[in-house]
Amino acid sequence: MDVRLFIIALFSISFANLTFSQDTIIKIDNSIIIAKILEINESNVKYKKLSYMDGPTYTLSKDKIYKIVYPNGAVEVYTTDDIKLQRDNINNKIEKDRQKAIALEVAKKKQAIKQEIAQEYHIVDRKGVYFGFYTSLGIGGLVLKDNNGFHTYNYKLIVSNQESGISSDFGINLKIYTNSFFGFKTGLTFLNYTYKNTYDIDYFRDEYQESYNIEYHIRNWGIPIQILFSLGGKLAFNIDFGFLIGKPYKATYNIEAHNSNGEFEEIENINFKNNLNNIIIHESIQAGVQYSISEKFFIILGINQIYSLTSYTSSYNTKGKLFAFNISLNFKLDKNKL
Repeated sequence: MDVRLFIIALFSISFANLTFSQDTIIKIDNSIIIAKILEINESNVKYKKLSYMDGPTYTLSKDKIYKIVYPNGAVEVYTTDDIKLQRDNINNKIEKDRQKAIALEVAKKKQAIKQEIAQEYHIVDRKGVYFGFYTSLGIGGLVLKDNNGFHTYNYKLIVSNQESGISSDFGINLKIYTNSFFGFKTGLTFLNYTYKNTYDIDYFRDEYQESYNIEYHIRNWGIPIQILFSLGGKLAFNIDFGFLIGKPYKATYNIEAHNSNGEFEEIENINFKNNLNNIIIHESIQAGVQYSISEKFFIILGINQIYSLTSYTSSYNTKGKLFAFNISLNFKLDKNKL
């Protein structure tokens, strides 16, 4: 026999024997090991890798094995219901991770498109939560709406003059933009009224007159509940409107009293907080120009108007009002720190 044919035949028989003697281990995570199994005990399987029979002996726990396929086609399944559930969970996790990766890629593409549009049309992405400070300074006070005077058989009292004074509004705010144009606003505000009234009293029988010049100082704290709009890009028109629910916490007045006999008296810091209603509801509107200095900071310059919907006193229809110039500084909060 030709020696070469003998060697080829011997090699073919050895290769065929090696091929058909391989064991296939399929793990519960779907990975496959081509091996030669050496030993199977109660808890482990010992094997050598078919590709490296002279290499080390490996030990694999049975609870990680789904099944073993032997060279003769026999199949030995090791999985239990718990392991099947574990295998299904792994497959489900793989699928969820794949779907998450796809969603993340789609979100990145959407964000890239938004950024391109924003750059082209100068749109500012305002979506987020902002913390800010503001202050307003202007003219305000309380106005007696029904000034018909008070009459008896003996005297008549009437408010002959009402003067607004320098009043202010300041505080902190929290703005939540749901997108680049629309949002909500709340916070804590302090509203200060300073104004003057003149009361004239005419005593009919005694032909005697008195005049009182009274300067009032009323301080309120309150919570704004407002809707806000910002229309434009880096330079935008801004408007906030809604309600301010307030409560007076300090109220004093100073009196200058005169009478027809030439007598004069001055009294200061008279407390009249107890004469005011506990809760005052105002309507509030702010309008101005908003300038975004950066993605995380913008400033607003504008005007602020506040008018009370409910009366400050139960005895008279007395409404508060304020018209002022306003400045507001707003800082975007890091959502990862919220």
